[in-house]
Order: sequence, then C-alpha cells, then structure tokens
Amino acid sequence: MAELRAGARMKLGRLPSDVRKLLASHVAVSAESKMQKLSKSCRRDISGKNKTAIIEFSRGADASLPLPLDPPFGYRFALSRLNPDILKKASILYINVSPEESRRRNAERAVLPPGCTDTTLFHGVPTEVMLRDYGRDDFMAMCDLVPGKLGSTVQLQAHGRLNSIPAGIFNNDDDLTSFIRKNSDSNEWPQKDCDNL
Repeated sequence: MAELRAGARMKLGRLPSDVRKLLASHVAVSAESKMQKLSKSCRRDISGKNKTAIIEFSRGADASLPLPLDPPFGYRFALSRLNPDILKKASILYINVSPEESRRRNAERAVLPPGCTDTTLFHGVPTEVMLRDYGRDDFMAMCDLVPGKLGSTVQLQAHGRLNSIPAGIFNNDDDLTSFIRKNSDSNEWPQKDCDNL
C-alpha cells in the first residue's frame, strides 16, 4: 500500500501479466480448497440448535463521498454479498462510534503497552486510511429508526428478495469497551466499567 501511495507499482504488479495470471490460478485452487473445508467445518459446528455464528466486518468509505454509498462501498453492498441462508436468519448489532472518536481510539490502540507483543488487540492503521476507508459509513442511513424504539430494521434487497433484518445499535462513543482490551483478566476489570457496559 505504501508503494502505491508513493507512486510505485506493488511488487506483484511489476510481474508480467501472464505470470500474475498463473499465480492467481494456483492461489485460487488452494484458496477454494481451504474455503470448502472451512465451510463444511462451520456448517458442522453450528448445525445444532441454539447456535450462533458471529460475522464481524467494517465497511466504510471516504469521508467526502455522499450517501447513499455506491458499490463496493458501505454496509448495504457488503451485506448483500452474504449467502441468502445467512440473511434469512441474520440480526445485526451495529457498534456506533463517530469517525472522530474512531480515529482517536485507533491512534491510542496503535501504541503497545510495555512488554506487550500481542498485536491482535493493539494495532492501528495510518490516519490516511482511517479517513479514506472509514471516514463515513451508510449503516444509520439504511435503518428504519422509530423514535422511542430500542431496535431498528434494515431493509435489504439481495438475491432477488427483500430481506428485513432486525438491528440493534450500541452507542460506544463514550468508550465503554476499551477497558477489556487493556486487561484480559476479567477478574481485574473495574466493576464500574462492567456495570456501564
């Protein structure tokens, strides 16, 4: 990515077109095989009653783009790509954080505490990426918000049908969750923070 921003072609992009196509065909076979195995494993793991699969993703766009966002940007497009069977049973929990607060947390999260080597919980992306890829999203514009009602519904046209997906919105602008990342031992979490969450 840094190469592209500097005006250079990515390393794979420097390879001749026929070599890139050959590499892509080999990777595609391996990736398809792995996806088939994973898909079978997931179906087997969640085939019983009372099972929940959580699919997490973040979809945004440049802060300057107008709503509605055009594909491939935004949640409307991303959700429409999910399998119809998933959409039939889906519910959404949207974690609402303003872009400004998200950028502040990104910068804070990018600093590893002394002695920490776990970049799973402590990671960040450049501010330019935050502005370009996460400057805004279309989730709230997709919702049928009813004053006084806790939840919402997302009406999504996908796979030849209208999907009505129940949605809950968790307002995390006050940062109710970062204390969990800062200490993995739940016995040491401050009771006040747990109560707020």
